[in-house]
Amino acid sequence: MNMSDNLKYRQQFFLEDYEDQLWTCQTCTCGFCLYECQAYKLTGLESAGARGRNHIALGILNGELGVEDLSDLLLYVCTTCRYCESVCPQNLSLIHI
Repeated sequence: MNMSDNLKYRQQFFLEDYEDQLWTCQTCTCGFCLYECQAYKLTGLESAGARGRNHIALGILNGELGVEDLSDLLLYVCTTCRYCESVCPQNLSLIHI
C-alpha cells in the first residue's frame, strides 16, 4: 500500500465514525454555522465553514471526492472556536470532522 492509498484508507475509516452526523448535516442544510464563522468570513467560501467541510467529508466517504481534490487552505482555515457547534440545531460534533 503506497502513501496515498494509506491516507485514503485512514480518512475513509475515520469518516465512517461520523457518517450519521454527515448525513444529518447534509439533509438539515440550515446554515446557522456560517453566520459568524471566521473561516467563512475570511474566505467567503462555504467550503471553509462547517457545513461545507461536512459536505466535502461526505463526498470523500462516498468516493465522490479524493484527497487530491482538496485544498489545504480549506482544510486548515478553521479556527476551532466551536461557534458552529454552539448554534447547531442538531447538536453535531462539527469540530471533530
